[in-house]
Order: sequence, then structure tokens, then C-alpha cells
Amino acid sequence: WGLDPLGLAARAGVGDAVIWEQHAPMHDLAHLYRAATAFVLPSEHEGFSLTIPEAMACGAPVIAFDHAALEGGLRDAVLLAEPQIREGLAAALKATALDEDLRKRLHARSLACAARFGWEKTARSTLDILARAAGLR
Repeated sequence: WGLDPLGLAARAGVGDAVIWEQHAPMHDLAHLYRAATAFVLPSEHEGFSLTIPEAMACGAPVIAFDHAALEGGLRDAVLLAEPQIREGLAAALKATALDEDLRKRLHARSLACAARFGWEKTARSTLDILARAAGLR
């Protein structure tokens, strides 16, 4: 897809601190999210990605390109970079890696945002939508 995350990290001066996990085993994900300085989703065209709320639930600061899938309450908790501007993603990654106060703010926003999601809330919302569609509400 044309994006070189390790190259971006190297150009931002944080290449030695970046781990690129493309296919982490499910049983390792929570540990990786909790240990991460930041979770970066460098996708320019993405539907609602479950990886963002997963990372948020573990308190990982999230960096992503700004796109429509970040609606629904995610946008306020994500450090956004403009799509098509690779240097913006590198700058966001560098800022997160080097600024402890920024990481702490993003960590707190991630946890607060993730608290708005969850199986019970999702199930209730789904049942409400189905009930309205069936004319029961």
C-alpha cells in the first residue's frame, strides 16, 4: 500500500524505538497494546477498525490518519495526521515518542473513549436498532 512505517520512523528519528507487528497472535495483543508507546494505524481508507478501540481499551495512545471511520467518538481520542502527508504521521509518531505529557493525555483519552464502548452497550444499541426496525419501539 505504499507506506513504509519503519522508514517514516527512521526519518523522524525514532526508528530504533519502533516495532512493526503485522500479524501478532491474538493472545499477545493486549500485552503489546499496553506496552506500546503508541498504536499507529497508517491506513488511509479504512472502515471502522476494531484495532483502534482494542488499543484504546489497553490505554495505548493512538495515532491515525484522519478519515471518516474515526467518527462515532473516536476522533477526540486519536492524534490525527493528514492523509497523503507522510511527514505528518512521522511528526505525530515523533511527538508521541518524545513527549511524555502528550502520551499521558492520549493514554487518558484512550481509556475514556474505550469506556464508552463494550459488549453490553453494543448489545443494547443493537437490540434498540433491531426493535425500532421491527416497529417495536
